[in-house]
Amino acid sequence: HGRLDASRQIAAIPGLYAVGSVDFAVLVGNVSQSFAASNYVNGAWQSGGYDVSMTATVPIIRADIGITYRPPAVERMSFSVGYVFEQWWNVGTIASSTADLYYQGVMMRFGLDF
Repeated sequence: HGRLDASRQIAAIPGLYAVGSVDFAVLVGNVSQSFAASNYVNGAWQSGGYDVSMTATVPIIRADIGITYRPPAVERMSFSVGYVFEQWWNVGTIASSTADLYYQGVMMRFGLDF
C-alpha cells in the first residue's frame, strides 16, 4: 500500500487549502464462486453445479481532489468537498468469469481532530 497526499494553502482566504491524494494497493487472496441450475424436464428434476476457487491479485487505486477549510479560530475542525474515484481490478475474476468494481462522485467530509 502506498499513498501520496498534497495540499496547498490558498493565500486569499486564511484556512482554505487545495488538497489531493492518490492511494495504490495490491490485495492477494482467495476467490471462490459456485454456480447451480435446476430444470424440470419430462416429469423429473435435473440439476447440476460447478464450484471453482483460485488465488487472485487485486490492484486498487483511489484518487481524490478538492478543497478543505480549517477555520483559523478552530483549527481542529475541517470541512472538505471534492471528487473521488476508486477502482478495484479482478475482484471476481476467476476462470472465464470477470468482475471489476469502481465508484466515483462528489464527496463531502467533516473532520474533528481530538
